Amino acid sequence: MHIPQRMHSGWFGVFVTSTSILQALAHFPQKTHLCPSAKGDSKTENSGDTAQTEEAAATHKSLMDRENEILSENTELWEKVFLAADKGMAMIEDGKNYGDFLLDTIESAKDQFSDEEYALLKKSAQEISEIEDKLTELEKQVEKAVDDLVEFIEHDLGSY
Repeated sequence: MHIPQRMHSGWFGVFVTSTSILQALAHFPQKTHLCPSAKGDSKTENSGDTAQTEEAAATHKSLMDRENEILSENTELWEKVFLAADKGMAMIEDGKNYGDFLLDTIESAKDQFSDEEYALLKKSAQEISEIEDKLTELEKQVEKAVDDLVEFIEHDLGSY
């Protein structure tokens, strides 16, 4: 049985693409006779972009790897959890953390697990919930980076 996992790749792909574009635009001429009002030295202003992109990519990968590791450690138990999930409800309700979905599912099916299994699943689901919170925060940072990129393109490059 395939164990469903929440993937945060959509926004992350946008982030990597947008920051790559932003880095390329950072080398676009800033002060020229075409746009004498352009400001600053782009190399100085954007020197942290590459490091931030690499750090975000590493953080995202690390968090997703850990989440996948947790779900792979006790496959049989997780299969029982997913079989017990309410098939009529969406896997993740609007705004609901995937770890919280797992915790709710585990709680509703706790009579199917031994005390040891229940404790292990709850601990693992809580860790996934914390990972999901971190991924959500990373996604918010991505959204801000995309907004900043759009503003940069519209405002700073619009005069070329």
